[in-house]
Parts: sequence; C-alpha cells; structure tokens
Amino acid sequence: MKTKKKISIGIVSGILVITIICVVYVVAGSTARKNELLSYLENKGYSHSEILNIRIQHSFANTFLGYQEWGGSVIFEDEPNITYHYGFVSGSREISQGSFSGDDGTKDKYELLDSLKHLER
Repeated sequence: MKTKKKISIGIVSGILVITIICVVYVVAGSTARKNELLSYLENKGYSHSEILNIRIQHSFANTFLGYQEWGGSVIFEDEPNITYHYGFVSGSREISQGSFSGDDGTKDKYELLDSLKHLER
C-alpha cells in the first residue's frame, strides 16, 4: 500500500513540476517575444504611441506539427479594425509579417489591400 502511495505522489509531483516549468517557459518567452516584436517594429520606423496592442501567442502543438511555436499580432492606432500577424522563425531572431485580418466593412478586398498602411509588401 505504501509503495502505491509513493508512486502516486511521485507521478503527481512530476506532473506538477512539468506544468510549472511549462508555465514559466511560456510567460518568460511571451515577454521576450513581445520585446523582440516591439524592437522589430521600432526598427521599421514605428513609435510606441502608434501601436494600440501587441499580443503574443504560443503553441506547444505547433512545434510537433511543424508550424511556428510563437506568433504575434499587432493592432495599430490608425487602423484599429485590422490585425497584423507576425511569426517568429524558430532558432533565430527573425520576425516576419505573415498576414492580416479584419475589415472596416466599407471596401472590397482589393481596395482594402491597397489601403492598408502597415502591410509589408
């Protein structure tokens, strides 16, 4: 009986330690990626005041599926209905703009593409 209890405690402790490590990894990584994305945008000529929101996403599953583990999205002050999506290339400090989403509802898709101010072409 004591052996089963020790095994159960060991399994639960192991799961708890792995969970804590994963949470710390994601929180610390999100902060680092947010700073990297902000630096990338500043190098592109944007100031802090032009950025309404930066959001960082992480997915452990993406690592196993062959996608980027980290992603970011940015909303600029002058285009609050458009979200620009950025990817972090694994193993390097490279960041690239991948896509955008959103619409103000007044333009067709070609007019929208022409009017986007922050789309990297």
